[in-house]
Amino acid sequence: MANNDNIFNLKVRRNIFQLLQKHPGLHFREISRQLDIRRSTLSYHLRYLEKKGVIKKIAENGYTRYYVAEDIADEKKTMLHLLRQEVPRNIILYMLSNTCASRIELSKELDKHPTTIEHHLKKLINKDVIELIPREKDGVYVKFGDPIDVKRTRVSKEKFYRLRNPFSIYDSIIIYEKNL
Repeated sequence: MANNDNIFNLKVRRNIFQLLQKHPGLHFREISRQLDIRRSTLSYHLRYLEKKGVIKKIAENGYTRYYVAEDIADEKKTMLHLLRQEVPRNIILYMLSNTCASRIELSKELDKHPTTIEHHLKKLINKDVIELIPREKDGVYVKFGDPIDVKRTRVSKEKFYRLRNPFSIYDSIIIYEKNL
C-alpha cells in the first residue's frame, strides 16, 4: 500500500475509507448517498483509492461493491456480497436453521416463485456456498462429519441442497452482522 499520509490528505477520501471500514461491501450509489457526494466526484476518488491499493472493488450483477483492500479475505467478501442480497441471504439463513432444503420448500417458506429460487440456488452453487445433496435410494442424508445428522425422505424427484461450509457462514454472519 502507498504512503497513507498523502492518500488521506483530502477529507472526502478519509470519509470514504472510514465508511468502507465500518460497512464493507457497500455499492457505489449507497456510498454516494451516505456521504452526500456527487457520483462523478465519488467515482474519481474511488478510482484514486483503488489505484493506490487502499480499496478493492468487486463487480457483479450490475453492482460494484467496495471494500478496504486488506480488511477481509476475498472469500468473506463474496459471502458478504451474497448476504447483502435479500433472497440469497434468506436461503442461507433458512439452510443454516434447517440443515438442507429443496427448491419447493424454499419457495414456500420464503414466499418466492420457484424460478426465482432456482436462479438464486444456481448463483449460490456457482459461488460454492451450497451444493446438491446426493440422493440415496430411500432418501437424502446430510452429513457434518462422521455421524449422519439428518435424513430427509425423498419427495418425487425433488433435489435437496445444503450449505458447503456452514461454520464459515456462521463466522461471516457474526463478524459482519453490524454491516448487514
